[in-house]
Amino acid sequence: MEKLRVDDKKGLNGGDLPQRTLHFGNNWRPPPKRTPCCVLFKEQLKDTMIQILLVCAVVSITIEMAFAESPEDLSHNWIEGAAIIGAVALVTGVSSVVDWKKEG
Repeated sequence: MEKLRVDDKKGLNGGDLPQRTLHFGNNWRPPPKRTPCCVLFKEQLKDTMIQILLVCAVVSITIEMAFAESPEDLSHNWIEGAAIIGAVALVTGVSSVVDWKKEG
């Protein structure tokens, strides 16, 4: 404590802060840069299960539209595939927002 010129009862007095900073250096570090949420969303789409679900949704829409029995069926055959895509978008979006908030 004598070498550092610190009082054991009061601690640092703050008056010699510039000299201490010159001698010991500054311990401030800039905060790490956050990854944008859209980049995290793209990374979530690289998950194998998400990719399988998206392929299944596209196949479902394609088959349902190609083999529609009547023109009236075309108006609602896309709903199952769109529901899968919506669920994937919701899960991926929530996961990316959670990851983004964990970084900050």
